[in-house]
Amino acid sequence: MDELRHAMEIINRNARLQLRLVEDLLDLNRVSRGHITLDVEAHDLSAAILLPSLESTRFTAETKHVEVEFEGATEPVLVEGDALRLQQIFTNVLSNAVKFTPQGGCVRVTLTGETETAVVKIRDTGKGIAPEFLPHVFEVFQQQESEIPKSNSGLGIGLALVKYLVGLHGGNIEIASEG
Repeated sequence: MDELRHAMEIINRNARLQLRLVEDLLDLNRVSRGHITLDVEAHDLSAAILLPSLESTRFTAETKHVEVEFEGATEPVLVEGDALRLQQIFTNVLSNAVKFTPQGGCVRVTLTGETETAVVKIRDTGKGIAPEFLPHVFEVFQQQESEIPKSNSGLGIGLALVKYLVGLHGGNIEIASEG
């Protein structure tokens, strides 16, 4: 029975990954035509956005024995935005962090609220990004060569979508790596 449940979890996870890929491709098409609209409401960034995004990457992290740590703000951090799109942003970034963190590594997420600003930092213990590739991280179909098999590496659209969606929300995203 455990084998069947494990097989079903793998099938379910792969189906969700394929659905996310299709949704990202459709969103890429919408972006190119300027047809993405936001359903803006106030949300607690931790409870409504980050925790569901962390939960969506939990299975992959557990499978790789990657520890995911979250340190939230002491008070709720309210943001105006589209909850589904904000979750898409954080899920894409967290999925990449888990994907490129070696087995036994760690992904750390911190949330702080500053005057009219929310700051989320995501750090991982992966090998990093080569300095010459950093300027291209948010470009469509750009990927740094890695040890991850091509069948598991994606198409290079997730972070381009993230950059666009963050901009639609009036935010800013930065990446740093010691490579």
